[in-house]
Amino acid sequence: MLIPCYNAATYIEEALVSVFCQGVDLHEVVVIDDGSTDGGADRVRAFDDRVRVHRQANTGISGARNAALALATGDLIAFLDADDVWAEGSLRARREALLTDDSIDYAYGWVEQFVSPDLVATAAGSHANASLEPRPGRLAGAMLVRARAFARVGRFSPTLRVGETLDWVARADELGVRSSCLPQIVLRRRLHATNTGLVQQENRADYLTLARQALVRRRTAMTAESASAGAPGEQG
Repeated sequence: MLIPCYNAATYIEEALVSVFCQGVDLHEVVVIDDGSTDGGADRVRAFDDRVRVHRQANTGISGARNAALALATGDLIAFLDADDVWAEGSLRARREALLTDDSIDYAYGWVEQFVSPDLVATAAGSHANASLEPRPGRLAGAMLVRARAFARVGRFSPTLRVGETLDWVARADELGVRSSCLPQIVLRRRLHATNTGLVQQENRADYLTLARQALVRRRTAMTAESASAGAPGEQG
């Protein structure tokens, strides 16, 4: 159980409560304090001594998740952003899906967004067009991933400040990594005044970057396939 945390002192305790209420024995809970300045790490330490806190200079969400992966020792890897919460029974359902079918490398479910109660009316307007209808989502917090999948696909791209999970999922799809979507809400994603997508407008170009990277990978794969098909001595 890995939680990247950057200036989320307001929400981190609620996230942890949702983790420890899953009714599943947790192998480990690791929080990466990614250079926070709001005292969130102190709240985590006071919350439960079963939680390990690792502090580092700010690297962004990819760097924080990768640091957590480097510390993880379990065979199944779950993530939760410090400002989100898991739905009741979320971890148990995803875990059972993986234990039932060894060929599945990660299980995910539906995501429901909600506007954080602490938002004032003016800030809530930033999310006026956000859909609050539940829908399937391959977000990090909605996924339970076998460690072997990261060994195959690699970790999150450190060059991306946003869209890092979308990039990982695209690479996994290209490698034929198998997944299973559960028909239930597993993640409740909080919309608040400091969501990454709102405060890092300059990083939205990362979405174009990852689209270009995916295109390059597809073209490279097609070229390799064509070269293999036309190699001398391989025609029957």
